[in-house]
Amino acid sequence: MIRMMRDADEPMLAQLFLKGRRQAFHWVEPSLFRLEDFAEQTQGEQIWVAEKGGTPCGFVSIWGQDSFVHHLYVVADWHGQGMGRALLAAEEGNVADKPVSLLGRSGMTSPVLEYQRVMVFQAASLGSLVPLEIEIAERLIGHFLNGFVFTSTALADSVYWSDLALAQPPLRLARMPASATPTQRFIKPAAAYRDMQALLDGLERGGDVPADIDLGGQYPAKLVARVLKHLASYLAPIPPQRKHERHRVMHRMSVLPGLVNSFVVFSGEFGGRPAGLPIESWVVENVSRGGFGAVLGNVPGEWLKVGALIAMQPEGGDNWLVGIIRRYHRVSDHEARVGIEALSRQAEAQEVRARSASSYGAAATTPVLVLRDGNPPGELRIILPYGSFSLRESLEYASAGQRYLLEPLALVEQTSDYELARYRQSALGAA
Repeated sequence: MIRMMRDADEPMLAQLFLKGRRQAFHWVEPSLFRLEDFAEQTQGEQIWVAEKGGTPCGFVSIWGQDSFVHHLYVVADWHGQGMGRALLAAEEGNVADKPVSLLGRSGMTSPVLEYQRVMVFQAASLGSLVPLEIEIAERLIGHFLNGFVFTSTALADSVYWSDLALAQPPLRLARMPASATPTQRFIKPAAAYRDMQALLDGLERGGDVPADIDLGGQYPAKLVARVLKHLASYLAPIPPQRKHERHRVMHRMSVLPGLVNSFVVFSGEFGGRPAGLPIESWVVENVSRGGFGAVLGNVPGEWLKVGALIAMQPEGGDNWLVGIIRRYHRVSDHEARVGIEALSRQAEAQEVRARSASSYGAAATTPVLVLRDGNPPGELRIILPYGSFSLRESLEYASAGQRYLLEPLALVEQTSDYELARYRQSALGAA
């Protein structure tokens, strides 16, 4: 039953609003969302409640002055029964292409465009990006959205497909669906991919972000190019395939967060499992050559996010590995699933100093992790504290009685906690 909201509904709807936002925006610290947000963000709006068996299972809030939907939230148990059907209803009512405005977004959109936006967003596998990159990607998708072709029949260069009647994300069109139905929709990148690639080429040649692209702020061209490269890869006529086959397992793994803790365990000075460090135990569900999938029974603090650096030690093993959280999905307030890229199985802690340092400053060193495996000949990957990398600054360090020079090649990845960079290594002589 669909009815107007009653005063007695507010506590339950506030809980639904809070839980839904924490799950949807999993990269945001959960404590930033409050129960009071429901009343504040729906003030003056018309609220309709979906009720089943006397219990509210969802709501929609409508700003009457401009006739647009502000919020729509559905209890998780009822997911898969709304968005696609809403679009079908819009099509049946001949309003699928009707222009509408949305709060907080400039310009006009339509039910079809909003469904397409969600499909492209999910197809682009944004879970491997850090929060700021996800925000930029969302705005880029919106900018190029009209360049995608969204059809009810598969075309020669369709890449993904979905079914409006099913609770499923878009799937790669590796083969045609078992049967054709009127509710199937197909996406091909068409002009969107060409325009993304053209912009990427321009940025990589030193150009600026065009003024007509609203990213919600001013960002370095290199950052935007990195996001574009990701989008162009997943939305290309031939999307990337999984590099490594997954294998189902079930075992525990010790985990330490951050560069500082990782430096301690890889230094070897305090033993393989130093006392006093915040070691957590995660359950590994699947493993591949590229990394791990794990489930957490107790979600840790604010450090857990996409892009977080961790040290990990599989149960029964002696050595630690370096990894990065690439996917993070909060299942509930107390459970989450993560995807981890294994960066290195042969890491070591070192202290480096700037090559240009004077004799007075030679004692000033920076703790880093040197990743010995997975590098081209003559190169090393180095994990440094945030703000340490410079293309104009060579580094040096000593190991096993030998001094080495590290010449900067490229910054591979940067977060608010660390930087991953490539260096060319050469010997300088005895230490």
